[in-house]
Amino acid sequence: MFTFSVAKNTYLQDESHVDYLFNTKTYIHSKAPTDFYLLKVMKANELQASLYLFQHEGNFFSPLKATFGGMDYTSDAAAIYLLSQMRYWLDKQNYSSFKLVLPPDFLIKKELSYSNFDHCMIDKNYHIPVSTQPFEHTLHKSALRRLKKCFKHNFSCSLWKNPDINFVYDFICKARKRKNYPMTMQRVEFKKMFETLPTHYLVFVVKQSEEIAALGVTVKLSKDVMYHFYPADAADFLDFSPSILLHKGIYEYCQEHGYSYLDLGIATDKGIDNHGLIRFKEKLGAILSQKKTYILTNG
Repeated sequence: MFTFSVAKNTYLQDESHVDYLFNTKTYIHSKAPTDFYLLKVMKANELQASLYLFQHEGNFFSPLKATFGGMDYTSDAAAIYLLSQMRYWLDKQNYSSFKLVLPPDFLIKKELSYSNFDHCMIDKNYHIPVSTQPFEHTLHKSALRRLKKCFKHNFSCSLWKNPDINFVYDFICKARKRKNYPMTMQRVEFKKMFETLPTHYLVFVVKQSEEIAALGVTVKLSKDVMYHFYPADAADFLDFSPSILLHKGIYEYCQEHGYSYLDLGIATDKGIDNHGLIRFKEKLGAILSQKKTYILTNG
């Protein structure tokens, strides 16, 4: 017999069933949440499922400042029960909207039914399975040519062990501005994530001599998944496509440290294709999966 409970501004004490960093106390606390709720399903005094919901005015959402949130659960039955009870609880909150961003499909144990939601937005997510095969194994021939060009001109990729965070932030901002992408973090928040979780966030850098041609910020989502979420390149090096070498360096780090997946994130904006980004990720040999956002509106 399942039991459902809701606690305000409370964290999980037992995180043994939590799969990914974004649903841990350490991560959530680092984002300084205001009002949030912990929804739990228990059975015989054992935790079966949990979900963090965050609130701003009449809007509820999961996650808080992360690429995905959603439930952690030990059984499909517990997850289904949590979803049904959550809907009853939400109806009592006089909510305006509710948004639940799930992990990409390749990270989901089993597809559950979200039929109680009004709308589902689907983004295209790309990932590279990490195997004993070399990175070049799945590269498109045009990407392979550019990678060889980087080697011919003495480019190299490495982990930047003590990065200058202000430089990294400015480099990313400049690259994103050139491509008309918004910067999704303020400088203070960007620096704080390295200070709060220094073993989870890494910076990889591509150089020609001492000049930086590209860099990327990754986060360790779990022991199996590395997520590359802030790639950036310098305009002066675009003819060499140093981002290909950057991904090779990150992939090889994943090989060395036993990761199963390198998640490259979405190539869409609210479901709308970014064709250039899709082509780039496909030429890296990345695999497409869906990343779903479920939405409820009230009234």
